[in-house]
Amino acid sequence: MNAQDFNNLYLTDNSTVLEPNQAPAASKIPLSGKFTILPLGINVGGNNVIPSTTVKGLENGKEAIDFNNWLVPFADVIKALKFNVTKKDDGQLELRSVGLIIKFDPSLLVNDPDIGQAISVEQIKNILNIPAEFSIAEYALVFNPSWLTENVNDKQYQEKEQPVILAGLPQINPPFLSLTGISQRTNLSQIQGTNFSNNNLNYNSEFKTLGSVVGGSLFSRIQQINSNVGSNWQINELQYFHPSPYTDYLIGTQAPFWGRFDRNQGEYFGTTIIQRLGYTPANNSSFSYGGVNPLDKLNTNEVLRTITGKAAPGTLVQLVTQNSNLIVGEQLVDNSAKYRFENVVTASNSLTGNAESQNYKLLLYPGGNLSGKPEEIPLNYRNLQGQINKGKSAFVISAGTERNRTNQSFFGNLGDFQGGATYYFGLSNEITLGTGVVYDGSTQPYSEILYQPVNSPLTFKLGALTGNQISFNADISYRTNNFSLGFGGDEKSYNTNLFWALNRKVSLFSNLYSSGTNNRLETGFNFNLQPVFLSLSYDYKNSINGALNARLDPFLIGIRKYNQNISSELIYNLSGSRLFGSTGNAISLKYDTDDKNYLGSLNLIYRTPWKSKDGRSLLDLEFGYGNGSQGHGIITSASTTLVPGLGLRLTYSAVSNNSSLSLNLFTSLLLQPSMNFSGDETKLEKLRTQGGILLQPFLDKNNNGRHDHGEDFYTEDIESLFLINNQPLNKLGVSRPKIVSKGALFELPPGNYRLDIDPAGFPLGWKAIQPAYAVKVSPGSYTTVLIPLIPAYVVTGRVIDKEGKPITGVSVEFVSRSHPEKRITSLTNSNGIYYLEDLNVSTYNVLIDGKLAQPNTLEINTNSKTFLELNLQP
Repeated sequence: MNAQDFNNLYLTDNSTVLEPNQAPAASKIPLSGKFTILPLGINVGGNNVIPSTTVKGLENGKEAIDFNNWLVPFADVIKALKFNVTKKDDGQLELRSVGLIIKFDPSLLVNDPDIGQAISVEQIKNILNIPAEFSIAEYALVFNPSWLTENVNDKQYQEKEQPVILAGLPQINPPFLSLTGISQRTNLSQIQGTNFSNNNLNYNSEFKTLGSVVGGSLFSRIQQINSNVGSNWQINELQYFHPSPYTDYLIGTQAPFWGRFDRNQGEYFGTTIIQRLGYTPANNSSFSYGGVNPLDKLNTNEVLRTITGKAAPGTLVQLVTQNSNLIVGEQLVDNSAKYRFENVVTASNSLTGNAESQNYKLLLYPGGNLSGKPEEIPLNYRNLQGQINKGKSAFVISAGTERNRTNQSFFGNLGDFQGGATYYFGLSNEITLGTGVVYDGSTQPYSEILYQPVNSPLTFKLGALTGNQISFNADISYRTNNFSLGFGGDEKSYNTNLFWALNRKVSLFSNLYSSGTNNRLETGFNFNLQPVFLSLSYDYKNSINGALNARLDPFLIGIRKYNQNISSELIYNLSGSRLFGSTGNAISLKYDTDDKNYLGSLNLIYRTPWKSKDGRSLLDLEFGYGNGSQGHGIITSASTTLVPGLGLRLTYSAVSNNSSLSLNLFTSLLLQPSMNFSGDETKLEKLRTQGGILLQPFLDKNNNGRHDHGEDFYTEDIESLFLINNQPLNKLGVSRPKIVSKGALFELPPGNYRLDIDPAGFPLGWKAIQPAYAVKVSPGSYTTVLIPLIPAYVVTGRVIDKEGKPITGVSVEFVSRSHPEKRITSLTNSNGIYYLEDLNVSTYNVLIDGKLAQPNTLEINTNSKTFLELNLQP
C-alpha cells in the first residue's frame, strides 16, 4: 500500500494537515526546522524489507540528530512490520501483526506536505512498542520488534460451526415400526458334592428386546429370578421413549423426577411429558444404563455466559480453550479498563462438543505484545443437571403408579396412584429455579434451586419435598483442576469428600459418611509414579486400605486391600515385547484372603493374538492349581468369541470338597437394518436412547437409482466420503462407523441431520446423483440411506485437420440425445486436446464449433470404460 492509498483509506476528519515544521497539538512533536528529506531503507532485524523510502530527519554523517522526532511515512511502517490495519467504529485503527495487536489513534499522525501521513520515531517506540535505531553504515532505519527474538505462540482461531441447512433436501425417515435387536444372557452354575444332583443347579437368564415405534424406542428387559430351573420369568423393565426438539414422552418403567427425595420409592410405572420452552435439549451422544431420567432431558443444548473483567488500557485479552489454546474471542481494552465477552458457550452438547473445548482461560498481553508472557486467568464453569439459560423454561408432568414385583406374576402388581408436575425457569444464567407439586399418598410441594456463580468453581443444588414431613436433597461442591471439595446429603445422612492433587505424582483425599449410627471417615493419599501407582488410606476403625499397581516388565503387580479382604496377583508376561492385555500369554500367581478363608493359586494364561471385532481375544484359556483353607485342586476357565455375536465362558473349580462348574452364555442379534450378530453387550442399551444411520453407498452401474443384484456396496475409506452437519465423521463426538456386509453403521443422538457426500471420497470414475440429504434419526433404530454412485465417464482426445495437424481454440460439445438440454463443452488447447468429464450413460451427438464432427456420435453404456479416448475432425 502506498502513502496515497493509505491516506485515502484511513485519513480521518480529526487528522490535521500541517504546514511545514508544524505539528498538531495532539501529537506534541517538536519538529526541528533543520529536518530534510532523507532517502533511507527500512530494516526489520537484519533484513532489509524496504530498499528506499523518504524520511524527514537529520544526520551528521556519524549519527542521527534529534532522532526521536524524525518522521517516517506511516504506510511504510505498516508495510515493514507487516501490520494488518482495520478501521474500527470509534475511528481508531487496529494494527495486527504476528507479535503485536494494538489500537492506534490516527489523529496523532502528522500530515507532512513532503512525505504525507507520517509517524514519529518516538511514537514508534512508545505507542507501537517497537525499538528503533538509525544505522549510518546501512543508511537505514532498523526496527527490532520483540517477536524477532522471542517465541510467539501462534495460536489458531476456533472454527465456528456453520449453520445446518436442511430446506430443499430429500428427506430420509427412520422406519415406522421395527424390531431392532434381541440379546440373551444365561448363567448356569452347579456345586457338585459327593453325589451329582440337579437339585443344586442354579439357572438365571436375562432377555432384552429393542425396537422402534412411530419415532420412539421400545425397550424391554425380562429376567428369570435366580432359582432352580422352571422358575417364572418376570418383566424387569419396559420403557417407550419418544423425543423431539421441544417435547419428550416417556411411558413405562422409569425414575420419577421426585424419586431422589424418597428413599422408600419403589418401582414407578407411568407416563411423563417433558416440555422445553424456547430451547432444544442436550444433543448428548453418551448413554447410561436404566434408560431415560426425566430431569436429564431438561439440560439445554448450550449454556451461555458473559465473561467480564478489568485490565489496563491497551491490554490484549484473549479468551482461549483450556488445553488446545484455540482463540474463541479477543479484545483490546479501551480507556474504560474493562473487557466483556458475551454469549460464551460454557457447555455444549453439539456433536463436536467435548469437555475440553468448553473449558476456557483468559490470556492478558500488556500493550498487546504477543511475544511477552501473558497473565493467565483460569475460568472455571461447571453446569448442573437441569440448568437452564436466562429467560428459558421447561416443565415436567408425570402420572402413574407404583409397581410391585411378585414371583407369581409376569408383570407384577400396580399400587396406588402417584404423580406430579414441576416447572423450571432460568432466572439468570447462574440461577435456575424449580417449583411444583407431587402426590404420593398426600400432596407435597416441590421446590429446587440450582446455582453456579460466574467464573466460580462452586456449584449449589438444593431440592425439597414439603408436606407432613420434609424431605430434602443437597449437593454442594467446589472443584478446580487440582482440588475438589463436595458435600451431599439429605435429612437422614450426609457425606463429604475432598481431593487435592499436590502435583502430577501426589494427591490427597478424604471421605466422610454419616448416617445415624453408621459413620465412616477415611483419609489417604495417591502416589502415581509411572509405571507404579500406590493408594493408601486409613479409617477411624483403625483399618488400612489401599491398592498397588505396577508394570515392571516382564512383571505386572496388583494388590488391593479393603477391610479384611486382600486380593493380590503377580503376572509374568510370556509374550516378549508385546504387552500382556487382551492378548498374550502369562503365568499368574494369585493370593486372596478375607477374615475366614484364603486361597492361593498358580495359573497359566493363554490368549490368542487374533481378536474379535470388539477387540477381545477369540480364545482365552486359563489353567491352574489352587491351595487354600477350603482345600486344594484344579482351577480352570475358558472363554471364546469365535462365533460372531456369541460369547461363551466356562469355569471349573475343584479346590474345595464341593467342586463348582459355571457356564455364562451371551448372544446378541441385530435385526434392523439387516441381520447382523454383535458381540457388544451394550449395543441395545445404547440404542434405546440413541439412534443411527445405515450408510449404503453402492455402485449403481445401470443408473436406475436402485440397488440391484451384482452392484457392490462401497465402504472403502467411508469416513472421507460423508459429512454430518458439515463435519467429517472423524471429528464428531460419537462412535466410529462400523463396516457391515451392506454398508456402514453409524450411531447418532436423535434429531435431524444434514448428510453430505464429499466428492473427495468418491471412488475413481464415480459420482453421486444427489449431493446431500436430510436424515431423521430416532432412538431404537437405524435410518437406512441408500446412496447410488453412478459412473462419471471422461472423454478426451485431439481435434485435428485432414493433414493431422492439431486445431487450437475450437469448441468441442457433447449433447445427450436423451437429455438434449445437457451439453458438455471443452475448448482445445495449443495441442488440439479437449477434455470432457462428468458424462453419463447415453448416446451423444458430437459437435465442433456447433457443427457435427467426425465421428458425429458416441455411445456410452454400462460396459464402457470410465476413461475414453476419441480423436475428432471437423
